[in-house]
Amino acid sequence: MSTQKKRLLVVDDEREMADFVANVARRIGFDAAAAETASDFAREYTSGVDIIVLDLFMPEMDGIEIIRFLAENKSRAKLILMSGVDRSILTSAEKLAAESGLNVIAALGKPFRKSELQEALTNHAVATPRYAHKTRGSLDVAALEQAIAEKEFRLVFQPQVRLHDRSWCGVEALLRWQHSLHGPISPDYFIPLAEEFGLIDRITEYVFDEALSQCRRWADLGHFPEMSVNVSARTLQDLELPEKLERQVAEYGLRAHQITIEITETSVAHDLRTSLDILTRLRIKGFVLSIDDFGTGYSSMLQLVEAPFTELKVDRAFVGSMALDSNLRSVVSASIKLAHEIGMTAVAEGVEDEATWQALADLGCDTAQGYWIAKPMDGANILDWWEDWSAPSGNHQEATNEPPLASLAAG
Repeated sequence: MSTQKKRLLVVDDEREMADFVANVARRIGFDAAAAETASDFAREYTSGVDIIVLDLFMPEMDGIEIIRFLAENKSRAKLILMSGVDRSILTSAEKLAAESGLNVIAALGKPFRKSELQEALTNHAVATPRYAHKTRGSLDVAALEQAIAEKEFRLVFQPQVRLHDRSWCGVEALLRWQHSLHGPISPDYFIPLAEEFGLIDRITEYVFDEALSQCRRWADLGHFPEMSVNVSARTLQDLELPEKLERQVAEYGLRAHQITIEITETSVAHDLRTSLDILTRLRIKGFVLSIDDFGTGYSSMLQLVEAPFTELKVDRAFVGSMALDSNLRSVVSASIKLAHEIGMTAVAEGVEDEATWQALADLGCDTAQGYWIAKPMDGANILDWWEDWSAPSGNHQEATNEPPLASLAAG
């Protein structure tokens, strides 16, 4: 019994490029067709198309209009975007498509290698969106309460290392929910649900207990990495938070300076007065404060210097492609300089290749994390990773299409 071929439609007004893409697709088993004009696209497109390879610069109906059409028609096709003019346009289009609910599996700047296209097409069956969506079936607050009661959550840890000497300096604690029926559930979905229904404090307490317990185990073995834990916007409104965390840290025989509390810049904006009260007391007690996802929110520079942050995390949205995009590199450079000029440490997340690592080192970034360094892992595996990382050969992770795990804080 024969298996039906996956259908691919390449949309490009350059016949040579359209034929090239279609031929590569056919060689690896696709049923491929090409559309060079808007009328061609209208004739060839059906809801049964599995992948659309789309050039953004098209006459009559450009790529953005096609993205709008696909979103309005709730297309299930996976998208590979192409552009040979300006990578910033490609980046914006990719984000637009994802925000419109479309599944973008690759964004290729022309000219690209045949191997790049083959990789995107070969991996399409297991590829996940480059930007994660927030919906997850019909899960509700009852399922979340059950998950808390039955301890379906667990923590994994992603190592952080210093760029100047490659030493291991910390980890970020990342929360996972493995649902018995639905599989892995993103924190981008369940954290807002927990905030809305008053469950976030129970989750936060669990996260800190697990993180501090792991810190204690490492300390008993002679290792003292800083532990970074994300705190949600709702938790940042609890005036008793500094005292609660101080007690938890003392119970495990640890010091506050070993704990970095990561807060998104938009969290502080919800209630600046209360946030400043809590953040200032946390700093007085010795906790390290990190402003997470810097540059992706809407806070002002004044807010950045008013709050007592000691660390600035440059978001992976800027770091991930900075080695290829001069505009993104400029944003990362400016963020690192800003952090240093106001006495903060600069941390880059989303380091997925050696070129990005080297670019960050050249810019004077202090600390980095990402798949090239290490994927998030169970606490029991961290010391084995550290032994491999610190060895002369320096075994590194290869980046994959799997997106980085979301953190505790939504967004």
